[in-house]
Amino acid sequence: IDLLGNIQGQRILHLQCHFGLDSLSLVRRGAQHVTGVDLSDRAIDKARELAEALNLTTSTRFICCNIYDLQEHLSCNEGELFDIIFTSYGVVGWLPDINKWASLISQYLKPNGMFIMVEFHPVLWMFDEMFSHVEESYFNQKTFI
Repeated sequence: IDLLGNIQGQRILHLQCHFGLDSLSLVRRGAQHVTGVDLSDRAIDKARELAEALNLTTSTRFICCNIYDLQEHLSCNEGELFDIIFTSYGVVGWLPDINKWASLISQYLKPNGMFIMVEFHPVLWMFDEMFSHVEESYFNQKTFI
């Protein structure tokens, strides 16, 4: 979250927000409004519950939908675009169409807006659970579960 810098008064779209921990933290750090989106209805229910418990319901909105269906749930009209679009750990690996995802980002981001993505580097998947030795090739093609 520190990577975002001064977010005072900013409108932020948080993609794949899970239960909204970072979304709520962004509001508490000064964002004017944060909209969080996630596919999991349980995660979004929890995000809404936390927003209510923290008295942040007027400065947050949580949408449960497939990210590729976002336009059915959130307008991308010029006056409703976002200053910052943010996504973090564990997102990219689950996206079946990264180009479509990137197109969505460009539709919701204000001109001169900022897209911030924090993600794991694939080198992490080379090591065993204790990070004591290399277990897999960096160029491994198999699926990790």
